[in-house]
Amino acid sequence: MPSLEINVLILVVINCYLMRGGSNVSNICHIEGYKPGSKRYNPNLGDNQKNALENLILLCPNHHKEVDNSEEYTVEMLKNIKREHEKSIDLFTNHRNDKLKV
Repeated sequence: MPSLEINVLILVVINCYLMRGGSNVSNICHIEGYKPGSKRYNPNLGDNQKNALENLILLCPNHHKEVDNSEEYTVEMLKNIKREHEKSIDLFTNHRNDKLKV
């Protein structure tokens, strides 16, 4: 399993928790779509860029569907949601420079 920063693993979007009863219910989602025809697909991204942490966000299954079925969620909007959430986790946990690998 690739290393992920812990703040990405605990992402909460629109008050949906990604853990229920001790089980992970999240979906790893591509901000810029992975393959042609997928939402927000960028043909200029290579495979490494498509799967880079910067292009991934964790969402609950319901919001994953919503994000991928709506034109409202742009690449910039999703990157901003992720960035703002990571800032709040950094402030909350006080681990701004420590990256916990799992």
